[in-house]
Amino acid sequence: MCQKAATPLRSFPVEGVLLRLAGHCDRDNDIGGALERFVLADADEGRRDEELIVLLHERNLRAQTSNGPPGSAIARHNTIQSFHG
Repeated sequence: MCQKAATPLRSFPVEGVLLRLAGHCDRDNDIGGALERFVLADADEGRRDEELIVLLHERNLRAQTSNGPPGSAIARHNTIQSFHG
């Protein structure tokens, strides 16, 4: 029997939501593994360093925004204080 999780707007079949979440996690792992292999393959030459910095920064910002509501300290990236006077 499929249980339903009630929300104010609609009900979702719990099993379906969990299966979709598992699929997203699996896909994220695949992408992360492919990215890791790409980065390691380019490590000696560093031809893609600039593009990788931009890509990894964007991924980091995207991950941070899912940590909390917009504007919260945990969801934004604060610039670190300079140590050079």
